[in-house]
Amino acid sequence: MKIGIAGPLATSGLKKFFPNPESIPLGPGSYPLSHFVEAIACKGFEVSVYSLDSSVSRPTIFRGKGLTLFLGPYRRSHRIWNLEATECNYVRDLIASDDADIVHAHWSYEYALGALKSHKPTLVTFRDWAPLILKYQPDHYRLGRLLMDLRVKAQARHVAANSPYLASFLKRKPGRSVWVVPNGIPDSFFSDEIRSGAGSAPRLISSNNGFGQRKNVRALLEAFKFIRLRFPEASLALLGADFEEGGKAQKWARRRKCETGVKFLGPQPHSRAVELYKSSDLMIHPSREESFGMVLLEAMTQRTPVIGGQTSGAVPWVLDEGRAGVLTDVTRPEKIAESTIGILSDPEKWRFYSEAGYRHAWGHFRISTMADQYLKIYSEILHAG
Repeated sequence: MKIGIAGPLATSGLKKFFPNPESIPLGPGSYPLSHFVEAIACKGFEVSVYSLDSSVSRPTIFRGKGLTLFLGPYRRSHRIWNLEATECNYVRDLIASDDADIVHAHWSYEYALGALKSHKPTLVTFRDWAPLILKYQPDHYRLGRLLMDLRVKAQARHVAANSPYLASFLKRKPGRSVWVVPNGIPDSFFSDEIRSGAGSAPRLISSNNGFGQRKNVRALLEAFKFIRLRFPEASLALLGADFEEGGKAQKWARRRKCETGVKFLGPQPHSRAVELYKSSDLMIHPSREESFGMVLLEAMTQRTPVIGGQTSGAVPWVLDEGRAGVLTDVTRPEKIAESTIGILSDPEKWRFYSEAGYRHAWGHFRISTMADQYLKIYSEILHAG
């Protein structure tokens, strides 16, 4: 079985498969997807990856040992005005130029539409819920993405979701079965270091992309004022777009007088982000909605306890309904503060969630297990015809 995978890719983790890795663009995409590609390739299957990158001006092929990378151009701007039809066609043509037995498209946008246009047997994995994203980010780009998502939902015969929460929306189409396969983490990411607990100057961290209503970091900044009343030396590191020095979040925090003790670090390389999770005493994720919650899982692999929203989409599932992390009402700053102070003030509770989160991540969210699940699904689709 030759497997094709279509999606946005960060290629740095895959360069070991290629004889001239320095010639391959880094890619603007997803590290979890790269880890998945690596896991499938390392199981001995021949894999083709179809991706897009703004650094190439024409379709380009990189051939490696067991892995072939097909790259097409990606417009830097104004893509949405024709619903990324140009990008969809590049994906379609890349797939058509290859001989994969099945194509696995990730996210329900240009890669899924291109794969479906190829008329190859296609599995589409949904990784977010476009209607809710538009609700929280009402702009032309998100509206266009919703229209693309609706076309994928109408056309895709075989779909998967990364959480039961997201699958519950997809199952509304009669006669369609939906597989649930969670995101995964490579075994090498799991930390062996046993941790003892937070001190009197606890280091908190939160990683989000965007300072909007959905990510809800305003509530965390308000909560941090209460947290510092109990722990005056506490610090809060904010990672992601809009959280750089001088960015939207810092300007808002300054106006509301809640920037004391806050480190605005902005976007960070993935490896650096994981280091920061490990050196922190608590991850707080105030998002109102997540289809999964990858940053929670990454913190759990480093034995860093996590706090998430009790009604925030898939977050309770990732945290094993509160057994692998603390669930709270993230819409209320005082509740975020109460839960944070509760775990930081109780070393035994801190250690419990440090280990429970780690064990849950190891038992349920390793990428090797995820790859095995998908390989079984590919076989089912191909045998069904």
